Amino acid sequence: MFKFVGPLPASKSILNRALILQSYFPELQILGSSAADDVLKLQQALQQLLHPHSEKAIKRGADQIFDLGAGGTSFRFFALRASRQPGSYQVGMSERLASRPWQEIQEVLKYFGVSAELKHNTFFIHSRGWNEPTGAESNHFSASRSLFVDSSRSSQFLSSVLLNAWNLNFDLHIRTQRSMPSESYYEMTKGLLQSLGLQISEHIDDQEKEIVIVQGQKPKSTLVSVEADMSSLFTLACAALINGEIEVTNFSQTSLQADVIGLEFLQQMGGQIQMGSSLKVHRTESLKPLRADLTQSPDLFPCLAVMCALADGESFLTGLSQLKYKESDRLNKTMELLRYAGVRCEMQGEALRIWGSSKLTHDDFIFDPDHDHRMAFAAALFNLKGVKIKVLTPEVVQKSWPEFWSILGVKP
Repeated sequence: MFKFVGPLPASKSILNRALILQSYFPELQILGSSAADDVLKLQQALQQLLHPHSEKAIKRGADQIFDLGAGGTSFRFFALRASRQPGSYQVGMSERLASRPWQEIQEVLKYFGVSAELKHNTFFIHSRGWNEPTGAESNHFSASRSLFVDSSRSSQFLSSVLLNAWNLNFDLHIRTQRSMPSESYYEMTKGLLQSLGLQISEHIDDQEKEIVIVQGQKPKSTLVSVEADMSSLFTLACAALINGEIEVTNFSQTSLQADVIGLEFLQQMGGQIQMGSSLKVHRTESLKPLRADLTQSPDLFPCLAVMCALADGESFLTGLSQLKYKESDRLNKTMELLRYAGVRCEMQGEALRIWGSSKLTHDDFIFDPDHDHRMAFAAALFNLKGVKIKVLTPEVVQKSWPEFWSILGVKP
């Protein structure tokens, strides 16, 4: 049984958004930090971009060189940030990240007269800055001249545009789908911008969302206080319910993060959770099965599926369409993990049905998280229940939460 009392690292989702904004508004102060690879690589890339003549800046010929590793969010945000400045850039990434959706970024850049292409896990950008599209100066801005952002595969593309649309010398008119997967992350972006006094005009009709960002805006507030990472907090709460006790001292009930709903799911399963100025979670002897829609919080899926596997009864998890675009094919990897642990599960329509049991029968096994930090977290939860799993490449947790293994006291 493990115990934890203290603060958790700041939300990497909010930190990455705040770092992009700070690159436009240097007076912005950010309270909160994280040692996650995704955050550190974005910080380093922004430093190189803003200080191209520093010793840390890397060049190949006339091109500036950046490495975003496996960070999908940081790559999508940074590619547009780099393109705002005239120059040639090479943004390196992992093989898995190169296989995830990126074409939407290329289309956004094309709108501003920026050329971009992906070759051999490197994204090449040649930019003269964001040029005002022909016709944008008209008071009657037509749909054909507005920027269409395809958000059908991820809301991050729209978030990236909003985060990078400041200090322009023209109004930016944007169109996108009326609804999008993980729309809660777009709402997070909008909420952060609005908390700083940056105004976004939004109109929604039956088919599309129309957004206008008026030129010349400056933040009215210069302080961003970043809350604890709710994805990490959810994982830790799951671990405590299985075999632990925690008190997270920097918990906020008024969260911008959609993953805070995970605590509600755990309460529905009978979890002993106390929410106030801090979050307290205690070991729970038995868990109830769950029906949950993860459309707005897909990152919860691997760990929540494990919790359902440990609950007595049949659980159903829906809203899983985005899982194939994550660091791994999370749906299939999670089903693989559950089956290795002796848990029956299968897809029924668009829902994963899990036949859970508090008494698992299983053999020890080796599990490959396929470079996915959240799959390593999920495997660790089974270990806390006594299922002996050797996790290959346990260092994948560096992507979001390097302190994970030491907090749980579990040998990967």
